[in-house]
Amino acid sequence: MYILLHSCNQIFLQFRAHATLPILSVQIRRETLHSDVIWLIRNATSPAAKSMKQPKGSAFWLSFLAIVVCNILRALDVTAVSTTLPIITHDLNGSNDFVWVGAAYGLASTAMLPFCGRLADVFGRRPVMMLSVAFFFVGSALSGAAQNMNILIAARTIQGVGGVGIDNMSSINIIISDLLPLVERGAYQGMVVVLAWAFAAAIGPVVEPG
Repeated sequence: MYILLHSCNQIFLQFRAHATLPILSVQIRRETLHSDVIWLIRNATSPAAKSMKQPKGSAFWLSFLAIVVCNILRALDVTAVSTTLPIITHDLNGSNDFVWVGAAYGLASTAMLPFCGRLADVFGRRPVMMLSVAFFFVGSALSGAAQNMNILIAARTIQGVGGVGIDNMSSINIIISDLLPLVERGAYQGMVVVLAWAFAAAIGPVVEPG
């Protein structure tokens, strides 16, 4: 009889312990959730959060405008060349080499893409961005003055080196990330891409070589 009572007592104690486990887990979760809410409230009123709501200064908007203009020019190159390529190849008698006009740009961009970020870390953002713009404009000028397909393809290679620097430095990662916090970064990156490509898509197809 004593053994039976002892066994029943042990079963009751084990059942009681297992029954209280969900209650304890719920209490722990409530305490964790409560502490998370308090942390969010405190950080929402912190000076760092308030500083993100302050209006941007003139230096920011001038930098943002420069980024948009550079990306418009780069996007215009894509939309204008793709529509005028048949006329260009006809005038330069390069119907067999027209593929390399786009391929040279793409190969140069792909080759230089891994180096842009590292060069920006070593030499700074401004020198790399200015060098990319210089390469792009020199390549554009040489492309416009080309008298045969070989010069045009070489100029497009130079242009591709500058184009990938503009794209990687400004609209995708580096400069936008330096200017803006993480919560605002996506919106401004979208603004750069929309403004640049919307303008280029509207103007590029109607541009014809002189």
